[in-house]
Amino acid sequence: MERKQRFERKQRFERKKRFERLGGLRSPALVRVLRGAGVPAGRRPPTGLAACSGAQKEGAACATAGEACDLGLGCGARLVCATSDPKAVGRPKSSRRFKRDITYLSEGDVHKLAAAALRVKLATYAYTADPPGEQRLGFIIEDDRDRSAVGPSGERVDLYAYTSMAVAALQAQDREAPREMARGGRGRETPRTEVHMGLRIVDEIVEMVGRVHGLAKRVGRQDADLARQMKRSSASVGLNAGEGLCSPNGNRTVRLESAMCSGRETIMALRIAGAAGYLDAEEVRAEVARIDRMVGGLYKLAYGP
Repeated sequence: MERKQRFERKQRFERKKRFERLGGLRSPALVRVLRGAGVPAGRRPPTGLAACSGAQKEGAACATAGEACDLGLGCGARLVCATSDPKAVGRPKSSRRFKRDITYLSEGDVHKLAAAALRVKLATYAYTADPPGEQRLGFIIEDDRDRSAVGPSGERVDLYAYTSMAVAALQAQDREAPREMARGGRGRETPRTEVHMGLRIVDEIVEMVGRVHGLAKRVGRQDADLARQMKRSSASVGLNAGEGLCSPNGNRTVRLESAMCSGRETIMALRIAGAAGYLDAEEVRAEVARIDRMVGGLYKLAYGP
């Protein structure tokens, strides 16, 4: 397959060079054309042309534009006298030197084209001249209300514009992806201040877990069950908050709610430890106040200000 592709590229290159030597559009030359391209060989109609002579070869100079002969390959291939390659008709030239009034699309224009591409109704169909059983894929011009990919005649699709619309859809999707990563459970883009709050509160939770575990060691000398509960609840605040801040849609709110509940549980465990005399009352009040502010921050992240 690779060898065949190299051969075809070489053939195209040689054909182009022959046209350049013949003066391009100024000098008619014989061009190879496949009649009924894309149609199985058994269904291609005969060309009805005279056989090419030995002197009539692809790229050779010819006298009368439009004259043609059959190559005798049985596949509909023929040589046509032309001033340009008929197979290249309709292919747009993309080099800057062939264009003028170049204006690059803004991000808003790209999003509009992307939306238009997504509105295109794809369909299978057959042309009225197609044989029975023929099926093609594309869209119907009358369904394209934006007319962004319709040619000047209003009857043909501008494939170059249609491809550009597909590229616009990909570009819009690529630009939207980073924003989606920062979206919260409320289906909106997370403000930068909210992102910073989430990062800050994660650090505060980690520090809180370290402090509570230190207090739990002291409580454990007198009440092992309460100490284990303090460790579990404080760790649960961090685990649920960490998952919630990276979860989409409703899962975010659910996980942050679990983190808040675990925070309240940790507060109650500390107050019980203080009431039982396991911890100093002032020490308990200071830690409870810090956790309470942390729970308030989680509430803002879950439900907004």
